[in-house]
Amino acid sequence: MKTKYDPKLLNEWSSNDIRYWTNFVELKDFYNRPPLYSEIEQQIREKKENYSNRKLVCDSIKSDYSQTILTLSQRSNLALLEDENTFTICIAHQPNLFGGPLYFLFKIVSGISLATTLTQKFPSYRFVPIYYCGEEDHDFAEINHINIFNQRIEWQKESTGPVGRNTLDGISECISQLKNICVREKYTNDFFKTLDENWSNFNNYHDFYFWFINTIFGESGLLFFSPDKKIYKYCFKEIILKELNSEFVMATANSTISKLEKIKFDIQARPREINLFYIDQSGARVRFVKKENHFETIHGEFICTLIDINNYVTNFPEKFNANVMLRPLYQEFLLPNIVFIGGGAEVSYWLELKDVFQHCKITYPILSRRFSGIIIDNRTIEKINSLQLQVEDFFASNQSIKNNYIGTNSTISNSLKRVDENIQDNFEAIGKISALINEQLSHATKAELVKLNKEIQHIFTKLQKAEKSKYESDLQKIDKFKEQLFPNNSLQERFAAWIPYYLRYGKNLITKMLSAYDLEDNKITVFNESQFAEI
Repeated sequence: MKTKYDPKLLNEWSSNDIRYWTNFVELKDFYNRPPLYSEIEQQIREKKENYSNRKLVCDSIKSDYSQTILTLSQRSNLALLEDENTFTICIAHQPNLFGGPLYFLFKIVSGISLATTLTQKFPSYRFVPIYYCGEEDHDFAEINHINIFNQRIEWQKESTGPVGRNTLDGISECISQLKNICVREKYTNDFFKTLDENWSNFNNYHDFYFWFINTIFGESGLLFFSPDKKIYKYCFKEIILKELNSEFVMATANSTISKLEKIKFDIQARPREINLFYIDQSGARVRFVKKENHFETIHGEFICTLIDINNYVTNFPEKFNANVMLRPLYQEFLLPNIVFIGGGAEVSYWLELKDVFQHCKITYPILSRRFSGIIIDNRTIEKINSLQLQVEDFFASNQSIKNNYIGTNSTISNSLKRVDENIQDNFEAIGKISALINEQLSHATKAELVKLNKEIQHIFTKLQKAEKSKYESDLQKIDKFKEQLFPNNSLQERFAAWIPYYLRYGKNLITKMLSAYDLEDNKITVFNESQFAEI
């Protein structure tokens, strides 16, 4: 059983997120087509007109999977991808340690679900879910940890280059910690047996993550896309050179950013003069700048002269990585993609880029906000209901929940309210009488009444505190339930790991979650955990 709720009931979302998620029409000037089924075929027609990299991408993905045992769904999708009437549904995500928080799962499931739905709705076409791995990112601190049962596992390692190129030094300690933390569930032994038998076979984090994603999602037909390839960069070199020679991203995006700022839209990411990173001699991924007659890294390492840049990029395209403002173009240039599914932050910076896409004549995809959810077990729901509360009551602040609970159950709250109203009426009457006598007495009387009212309110507070202590046990339960639904005072999906649920329910977790996403749905989903159990 699952229940849908309006995301506006929670304060945890950013204003940007809510605006696109629940009222995308307001932002129609900043995207190509809205996330509606009626727009899909026109999106396909436009993509067909200017997409020419299908063979390159298909051959490369096939090569990636040449040493992998494919599931039937993956084998089918690889074959379908060669057909001009097959298009991708792309989700992009950093390779967080062991997947990271729940929204990793929600995002990928959204893509798998939409690909299935579109294939059913548009039988003349086929749709393949693609996981675009953020392996080129260099911010290791963003991906090197996972929180499980309020315990943090952190991969201790030095890293300055693209995270996918990292060796696996130190990851065995993370696996050991994961084993010690995770409780014994139905699929725990199988999960760790598979992990133990395979992790040491890989040379780097990319290869490990490729295996990890395929092990979890392969049966759903998901294909893994590795962007950190020389052949892809070479294919993209004209746009790399355009950015190096004319700094077109900043010039184009800044105009859009000004328009967004006028409608009070918070800017998620701002372009730089050069929206590329460079892999320096040490293997680090660093920013670089254009000088009077050459390019150099921000640390002063010479790259090449302005005159030689064309030859340099042609010979060493793998030295260049797109940053957050250019990566969307790289992705859509390479893939036969029609829908990009992301979270609120991703959608926000994509809305800055419509004109940049048009400048490069790359089709801007339909933007879809992934589904968001909260998972709660049946026993907790029953305990919440036993307090005469509902799950949605916990969308409010903790103090509001407690105040409302005491107000509803209090035996003295209404009585105190009536007494207070009578007292205030009497104070007002006394004030009016004193005013009839003389102004000086009126001022003195009002001052005395203010002092007296403070004393009375102090008495009321003591009475309320005394009654509140009667509910201390229930209030502690409310704290516990709030922490379960919003751990660490944040969204469950952004803090709680997905792995414990997978160890409990296995692949059933994925298949039963597919119905939570719909392209035209703008609600959050509260899952009763019992729905993931096998029938």
